[in-house]
Amino acid sequence: MTTYTALSDTTLSQGKPVTQSVSRAWRDNPLAIGEGDGTAPRISVKAINSPYFRATRTTNQSITGTAATKVQLNTEVYDPDSLYDNATNYRFTPNVAGLYLVGLQVSSSDVGSGAGTMFAIVRKNGSNVSQQTDYQSAINQPMNPSVTTIVQMNGTTDYLEGFCSQNVSSGTYNVQGEMYAVCICEA
Repeated sequence: MTTYTALSDTTLSQGKPVTQSVSRAWRDNPLAIGEGDGTAPRISVKAINSPYFRATRTTNQSITGTAATKVQLNTEVYDPDSLYDNATNYRFTPNVAGLYLVGLQVSSSDVGSGAGTMFAIVRKNGSNVSQQTDYQSAINQPMNPSVTTIVQMNGTTDYLEGFCSQNVSSGTYNVQGEMYAVCICEA
């Protein structure tokens, strides 16, 4: 096992020559730390255990009219802490305060009979925080709006939901999609 050599600030001060023993310590100390020398400083790594989820809807959800409608993302891809409700409210309620990277993508290939726009909308506590559009210039042209944003969450009562709407047809159309969120900076 390699031996760790402590180097003081005075040994490494500016203007002092680098001796053979200092050079040897620079070379050997990282190895001594890695090998677990009892006199070497301990380096601890904190595992990142931040909340995250990803949910999808792979079968069609039938939506009628032009009002914003919650996308019922009913299949969890990732949700290790069970923070996404994929059966009732279709919402993510994180248990850690911080900034979250959030994405939502919706798609439809049968929105109707003319030019118009489809919206992907991220809502926090029922209010829009970000939306993005996709434009259809011909009948039944596929539309795939997606939005990515960063949202501050309090870790107790705040929740996120994904919505979609369109202004093409007052009839029925089908959507699929996915949504994800991951804590990128704990408060």
